[in-house]
Amino acid sequence: NPVAAKYAGINIFKNTMIAMAVSGGIAGLAGMAQVSGVIHILQIEINPNYGYTAIIVAWLSSLNPIAVLLVAVLLGGIEAGGSQIQMIMHVPFGIVGVIESSILFALLGGEIFKTYRIDFGRKK
Repeated sequence: NPVAAKYAGINIFKNTMIAMAVSGGIAGLAGMAQVSGVIHILQIEINPNYGYTAIIVAWLSSLNPIAVLLVAVLLGGIEAGGSQIQMIMHVPFGIVGVIESSILFALLGGEIFKTYRIDFGRKK
């Protein structure tokens, strides 16, 4: 909370810049690891969908650090098994995205029903 940080005497701008620099450095290291990989050349098709998977992981885990690890391993297993699903079931690789989206929509639907009460206008 910026108001609470300012009240506590924390330099908001400085801490924001430090957080951005550190996260940018970590993202750069992850990108370097992705690009260097096994074949040590820049690949034409680096998967840009990791960000969407990260959003799903964060939402499913409710930002709980332990749950993030478990959900990331689960979705990583689904992504890694995508080629096996493609070969065995003779379906396109896009089915992995469909499975991940189905998990996310089921969670979102549960959140809606948990948060809101549906009233069908019962007559008394």
